[in-house]
Amino acid sequence: MSVKLAIQTILNFFALDLIFNPVVGSILPISGLGVLLSFVYWGLLLISSHQLAVFLKK
Repeated sequence: MSVKLAIQTILNFFALDLIFNPVVGSILPISGLGVLLSFVYWGLLLISSHQLAVFLKK
């Protein structure tokens, strides 16, 4: 992974987190299930931010 792609992925991750975090925070309760689902949320957010960085690089 190049440095430019890594930086773009990090910036996309923070931008997507700012957009989706209020919505997901209100949906997921603070419990064991909420913690598990938040890990899924962070994983999906990381994958989507990387894919967006690859798409924008083209």
